[in-house]
Amino acid sequence: MNSDAGPQPNAVAQPRQNPRGAAIAFACMAVASIQCFLFAAQVRADVTNPGFESGSFGSWQTFGAHVAVAPITPHNGSYVAAISGENSGATNYTGFFQNIPTTEGIDWVASAWVRHNTNTALTGTANQCMLKIEFYRVANGAYGTPDMLSEHSKLILDGSTPQNLWTEHMLPATAPADAVEARVTVLFIQHNDDPGSVVVDDMSMIPNTPTSGAWDLIWGDEFDEPTVDATKWRVEDIHQIKNNELQYYAPDDVYQTTVDGRSVLTLRSQQRVISGFDNQGGFGTWNYSSGLVDTKDRFATTYGRIEVGAQLPSDKGMWPAHWGLASDGGWPPEIDIMEAIGQVPNVVHMSHHWGPLGPNWEPPWEIGQTVTGTYNGPDFTAGFHEFAVEWWPGQIDWFVDGVLRHSSTNANVPNEPFFWILNTAVGGDWPGPPDATTTFPQHHYIDYVRVYVPNDPGDALVDLIDTTRTIGAIDGFISTGEYQLSTTGMNNGAGDIIGATSTLHFDSDSDGNFVLGFNNTAAWPTNPTRGVIVYVDSIPGGFASTYELKDQSDPSRRLISGKGSNGQRGDLFFPLGVRADYAICLFPTLVGVYRIDKTQHEFIQGAFLNAPTDILGGDEVSYAGSDGERELRIRLAHLSSKPSSTLRVFANVFDTTSGERFNEFVGASAGNPWDGGNIPAGQSTVMKPGDFLCLQAAPGFYDADADGDVDDADFSMLAACFAGPTDPPLQGGSLTPEDCLLIFDVGSDGHIDLKDFKEFQLRFGGDESS
Repeated sequence: MNSDAGPQPNAVAQPRQNPRGAAIAFACMAVASIQCFLFAAQVRADVTNPGFESGSFGSWQTFGAHVAVAPITPHNGSYVAAISGENSGATNYTGFFQNIPTTEGIDWVASAWVRHNTNTALTGTANQCMLKIEFYRVANGAYGTPDMLSEHSKLILDGSTPQNLWTEHMLPATAPADAVEARVTVLFIQHNDDPGSVVVDDMSMIPNTPTSGAWDLIWGDEFDEPTVDATKWRVEDIHQIKNNELQYYAPDDVYQTTVDGRSVLTLRSQQRVISGFDNQGGFGTWNYSSGLVDTKDRFATTYGRIEVGAQLPSDKGMWPAHWGLASDGGWPPEIDIMEAIGQVPNVVHMSHHWGPLGPNWEPPWEIGQTVTGTYNGPDFTAGFHEFAVEWWPGQIDWFVDGVLRHSSTNANVPNEPFFWILNTAVGGDWPGPPDATTTFPQHHYIDYVRVYVPNDPGDALVDLIDTTRTIGAIDGFISTGEYQLSTTGMNNGAGDIIGATSTLHFDSDSDGNFVLGFNNTAAWPTNPTRGVIVYVDSIPGGFASTYELKDQSDPSRRLISGKGSNGQRGDLFFPLGVRADYAICLFPTLVGVYRIDKTQHEFIQGAFLNAPTDILGGDEVSYAGSDGERELRIRLAHLSSKPSSTLRVFANVFDTTSGERFNEFVGASAGNPWDGGNIPAGQSTVMKPGDFLCLQAAPGFYDADADGDVDDADFSMLAACFAGPTDPPLQGGSLTPEDCLLIFDVGSDGHIDLKDFKEFQLRFGGDESS
């Protein structure tokens, strides 16, 4: 929101240039603005000395005399900035600022933690503390002159703010045309010599990081069907005792209809007498009813982008919200995509609350465990708008109609799965009760809900690239040097099957065979209900977690779905962007390969331990092993893959009876919340971004360009290599003579001749997975 904070003195001292910022400024002069935006947007903390831990202001410039760095109740570290008025008898302005290079179009977010203490509180005064972002057309521009292009401000503390409590405040602003510098400022305004001072800590000024790559839709509802989809939504039928709300949530206030040509979910709010039970088991009667739906026990996600298209209800007493709670139970934490109150139709609020609750069960917003942003926009009750969050490890960004409006990098950003709620409360502590101006019925229209994850999960923990075309014997004994590619597991749970002292080996060949070898110091367990599950992401699509997987018809399928034999849940949320398509289930005496599906996993192939043939009577799968070792060979085609292709994989141990997931993973790095012990049944496991392995299979013969097919491009390279039965291969264009032999010399006789050409003809036009 643009506002004028009144006259502000210009600082006299010149700022000390941030070396990182100087590099950005130089780049901006040298390249086009779009290139500079991409470079600058990678920077996360663009202020220096953000917590004043140097014991001085350093790179910050100050104005006014009563501003200092001191060890006063710091939020983090040892120091804070303390500001008070000049006591000059008139309104005066005190504070500090720092300049940061920018270019047009960068969406900046300023943040500051602020408090006032009882002995120097602003209680009963008109003093105010503001957080500001200003934009200038020149470096070190003068405030209030033509140098300044625009300013944005937010009140972050006054006499009404609770005392002795740190709160974080965020302010977004977009750099206008011609901007070369952004200025983040904390401004203290004193009126009439009123007393009080403010302490500030942990400042930041960060650009909104643009989304890298594309998003994949993993769940959603366009509400195109005539009735509510019960497989996606649970419809509430209860009164919830909280916030002094007045409504009973009634199923008949939830229905699908058409509004302005849109198929929508409608949450209706009515004034009527209705009886039912509350969430404490009491029977009662209420004067209002409304609608609530949620995805509890149907869908949950950790991280990603969640969008809701909606038109909000209006009038006094209406309280619409789109929000999420932890699927494993308990409150807080809570993420509010959007909250609004009907009597202020052009304002939406975006929040994150965390816990634990206070000693007297005080809610998060009363004890400084809340980050909230407010956006003043159009009338959200007059049309449809999109409300969204992008939730990352350590960061939540809120968007309204596709524009960043609020951001939090708070240390308490959740790292657990959430389910999602759409509702309209009537009355309550915040909006107050309806009054004579409120008309009924009110309608909260939901056009769509969509959940996305990045389609590129980023870098793997380990990359294993197979450049050899042969594999060793699958005999259940892993000898030294048999495998060139391997990685270790982590932790020491469940007998250390794939834990810290175990090794996962990988191999493949040009004929499309894929081999995994497990070598562990402890004996492979004999418990038939406990297995190793290897999830494989090999094709577009798939599942982002086991939460939705329902197939529990036998131990292998329970292993995949993360469910115990009596319904216990051990849900696994995969690394962000990884979506499993296949699962390899390794039990003590058998292995099976399955294509993952929501309701019924498809069996592809399998084998019994040390059996001469696979389950279907052929030789496509081999499973061999001894007490401490296992070797598995399958076809890449069983995983919809082929030579030269890349698979994303990770493995874990799970008990299909108890539903307990063990804390040993292959493809996971340290720092996960479950590192210290096994995960009890009924609790979810969330893997960090990058907690997976990339396995690139060996190239196939004759597939010179490694595209998985033997085609005209490969024929051109073969022709360039062709020499004859006694001559060494020619330079094959982009291939060296050594490359020619590696790719085309099937007979391994050192020549590229008619025998090799004949073999090539047999494979021409086919793919290397067959």
